[in-house]
Amino acid sequence: MNQKGYDDLPADAREPLDTFIYERGILGGIRFIRERLGCSLARAQEVFVLRYRKLRELEPGRFTCSDDEYWEGFYS
Repeated sequence: MNQKGYDDLPADAREPLDTFIYERGILGGIRFIRERLGCSLARAQEVFVLRYRKLRELEPGRFTCSDDEYWEGFYS
């Protein structure tokens, strides 16, 4: 899976982003990406979703809810 965008994050920003993702901190994670990459809201959301999907694939047991539940209430 293409991790373009995530790979552009400084190494010290990757673990905090993963923490946002595991803790279902969608808005905080997107804000974090925007601040670290200086990118648009749309690009930050894209990076977040790409990383989320990769983590779901690599470590599904770290998530405490289903994919549908994860995105419940988030509208873009």
